[in-house]
Amino acid sequence: MFTQPTADDRLAQFLEKMPLGVAYCRLLQDDGGAHDFRFLYANTAFHDQVGLSSVVGKLGSEVDIGSRAAAADHLEIFVRVATTGVVGTFELYVEALQHWFCVEVFSPQPQHFVALFHVVTEVKAAEAALRASEQQFRLLVDGAPEAIFIQTNNRFAYVNRAAVELFGAAGPEQLLGQLVFDRIHPDNRAEVARRIQQTNQGQRGTEPIDETYLRFDGASVAVSVSAVPMRFENADGALVFVRDISARKQHEEFLKEIAYHDPHTKLANGLLLRDCLRQALVDQERNGNLVAVCHLDLDGFKQLSDALGHVSSHRFLLDFAQRLRGALGAGDTAARVGHDEFVLLLCGYSREEDCLEAVARLQRAVAEPYLDGDAAPVHVSASIGVTLYPRDPVDAATLLRHAHHAMFAAKQAGKNRHHLFDASSELRIEARKATLKIIEAALAKQEFVLHYQPKVDCRHRRIVGVEALIRWQHPTLGLQPPATFLPLVEDQPLAIAMGSWVIREALRQVAQWRSAGMDIAVSVNAFGRQLIEPGFVRQLRDILGEFPAVPPDRLQIEIVETADLKDLDVVRRVIEECAAFGVQYSLDDFGTGYSSLVYLRRLPVQEIKIDQGFVRDMLVDGEDRSIVDAVLGLGRAFRRRVVAEGVETPAHIAGLLELGCDVMQGYALARPMTGAQLVPWMRAFCR
Repeated sequence: MFTQPTADDRLAQFLEKMPLGVAYCRLLQDDGGAHDFRFLYANTAFHDQVGLSSVVGKLGSEVDIGSRAAAADHLEIFVRVATTGVVGTFELYVEALQHWFCVEVFSPQPQHFVALFHVVTEVKAAEAALRASEQQFRLLVDGAPEAIFIQTNNRFAYVNRAAVELFGAAGPEQLLGQLVFDRIHPDNRAEVARRIQQTNQGQRGTEPIDETYLRFDGASVAVSVSAVPMRFENADGALVFVRDISARKQHEEFLKEIAYHDPHTKLANGLLLRDCLRQALVDQERNGNLVAVCHLDLDGFKQLSDALGHVSSHRFLLDFAQRLRGALGAGDTAARVGHDEFVLLLCGYSREEDCLEAVARLQRAVAEPYLDGDAAPVHVSASIGVTLYPRDPVDAATLLRHAHHAMFAAKQAGKNRHHLFDASSELRIEARKATLKIIEAALAKQEFVLHYQPKVDCRHRRIVGVEALIRWQHPTLGLQPPATFLPLVEDQPLAIAMGSWVIREALRQVAQWRSAGMDIAVSVNAFGRQLIEPGFVRQLRDILGEFPAVPPDRLQIEIVETADLKDLDVVRRVIEECAAFGVQYSLDDFGTGYSSLVYLRRLPVQEIKIDQGFVRDMLVDGEDRSIVDAVLGLGRAFRRRVVAEGVETPAHIAGLLELGCDVMQGYALARPMTGAQLVPWMRAFCR
């Protein structure tokens, strides 16, 4: 039976077939900065070109490529590229093989770099030959695989066959005598003019830079260009070497797209939002305009989504995102930060009244009916929380939080409205303090309870554990979901006490199950503040000591991917210390932001949980299915267990099994239930 290759398989096949040597490496750092790097991958061409056997896993200092004397300079380039993202290039001579390489270095993610090894021995030989004989130059260079041309008086004086093909010319005569500037994109002409002047004045050759050339068919082509001064036919000029880097540029744009944009709506994601907000605050100091931070939540979207179904709901979100773009100004930003939540930055207004009128127009635009073919029009409203900088003189993270709080105030006031956060109001601050006191009192009075949702290995039909989910059994409002109180608690000292209560209560329940003959592992969600609190590991040991009948490996702690972990090194040490006595860690909501890859690389967790948003829509959205498949591939590559959340239907189960995901969690298997309800459910499931 034919098996469709995965994205990972196709990428591996592509890299192995590349004629260029490719090495993927990670910087190694200590308190003194980067001191070495480690090879994570190298293709066959790399090993063949440099005459080495497998280098994967080895340190750069252990691998002898080229001159040892130049190793420190090369490391400096690697560090600069991996930390700034600016492409770097250097030349390398391997004396044992008598080969020259042009090494091009770029960074696909922080602290990593990819080195592309181009064999340029022939080009080097061509340069030497040029100095001896122009005729010999023509014979050698005209057949070179890279585009090479000579310019004198800013005009093409010689072009090789590869240059003719690069520009899409009918032949050399279409280029010879023509202005070089006519083939250069207008955005690059000023810099090119400066570099041509340098080479015409006999200065040394220029370092490669990225430019855009114009083909005769009107298309653009991204190139890397370097030049050396020379005399040609009794005129001063420059010998120009051109490499087509279109594929690399496309790959860089793809990486930027997935790193900075929501995969569904193509709006900005949280990472790009934070960058735009920081820049807006800097610009405000210069232009004096207000910066309006608006948190928008669609009213009743859960019910609307259930009524529309997955396909129509997805189309609605795409239409909604397009409507947002159309309603914003050129300098504004729209970002998706949740399934039905968005943040908008409005930056072009000097008066509060104008900002609020813009928000009102946006609200009216959102409320216009949405049409989808012959289906009935869809009506939706939005609640928007607004805060204005510098009227609200706080940092970027606090502005986002204030806008979020203002959105909740709009919801509580009846929805379909906007609410302006009042930074000077002591009432709101006191109200929050009062709510926190109520929550603290509720914790002391044992009003909180844990419900448990099974995690099931659907391929082998066995229960591998449960996730403990906190609920508030309010004496008058009834059972309250975590969204009503956790956002208030997560950055407060109360998070430490509540987190400890959750761990202790979960272990107490595990002990009860074990006494009844049921060996069940439990996972609990941890606050980011809780993990970095001094003494957390010691306190966890003490709590485990209260339940000697429960082995530590029956406890797993889940780290939410969106948690604000200010010091990843501290969290990494906590995980390592806990692992020493058996407690495992899981990375929850994986894939919801750029930080996912950073957390996966830097935190030694044993498990990753695919965010339910991708799982829920994977049956109707090919991109979501590809993301799920990619996360499973990352799990295999990093040797992490993978759990899929948000499994709502039997079709989800079948689709995940087909992709190779065994362990799942969601309503299609079981809703969260009390500890007492779980025992009969498990017995019925196992029959």
